[in-house]
Amino acid sequence: MTPSRYNARAMRLYALDGYPQWTGLEDPVHKITRIRRLQAELRVKSDGMIGPRTTRAIGIEDYKRIMDGGAQGAIILGAKAYPVHRRVRQFVDRNLRDDLTGISRRVRAHQLVLHHSATYDNDSTYRVLLRKGISTHFAIQWDGALDQYLDPVTTYAFHVGGVDAWDEDGDRISGNPHSVGFDFSSNAIPDLQNRHVSQWQEPRPYLEEARAHGSIVRYKKLPGGLGYSDAEKQGAREVCAIICQAMGIEYQWPGTKMEVIDDPLGFKGIVMHGQLTRRKSDPIALDMDEVFGEAGCV
Repeated sequence: MTPSRYNARAMRLYALDGYPQWTGLEDPVHKITRIRRLQAELRVKSDGMIGPRTTRAIGIEDYKRIMDGGAQGAIILGAKAYPVHRRVRQFVDRNLRDDLTGISRRVRAHQLVLHHSATYDNDSTYRVLLRKGISTHFAIQWDGALDQYLDPVTTYAFHVGGVDAWDEDGDRISGNPHSVGFDFSSNAIPDLQNRHVSQWQEPRPYLEEARAHGSIVRYKKLPGGLGYSDAEKQGAREVCAIICQAMGIEYQWPGTKMEVIDDPLGFKGIVMHGQLTRRKSDPIALDMDEVFGEAGCV
């Protein structure tokens, strides 16, 4: 495949929102020489083809430029970084030996899947994911601080697993390749409220009647689940709106009930993990209409 043809396909997958102005790549299909020079500047292979590695390098450089400009925080989505109104710890800034597992994306994402991680903050979310060999793209904690672990445009994460849809052999189909993962670093379990208070000095909202798949949830002794802070909900609304716009994911969701939707594999929009499979009930106690606005409910 010629570089021009490859770049035309890559742009549709990795650069739906175009490239930063500083790259000079308004039309990358016919600027092979400029691409090679840019790759040399970014210290990636100078082959004139903008694949996931070059895209990630451009996105990281754009992030650094935005932060040098005084932004409070920014998220990286493919070849561009986007300022947000909160502190963000980026995967490019983390001094860690091990990165979370991901695979280069070959199809565009059409779902943004919400989870709770059964942890107390983003640090413990990272440690649990690393220990289990799974991953997500973003995590937000009680005070609204955000962590980004992977770039969702170029890399898919292992966060959904099999949904309630089956292939011709009767095996569950994975929801990972076509989705973005967003975790609330929340313990959710009412019995563990005291542990949360010891760290954050204030309790999570307690929803005694939180339901999933037709019955009240009971994790241990107490029924229901723990809810989310205003900072978490505001952060989710801001960041998820940017992700949807930049990645071409429809800004809609299938209501607030924790029940499996009709087409868990094909639904386009924001969805809770527990709406994709009966095996899950997260993020429990999340009111999608409250977080994202009733206008997007379908």
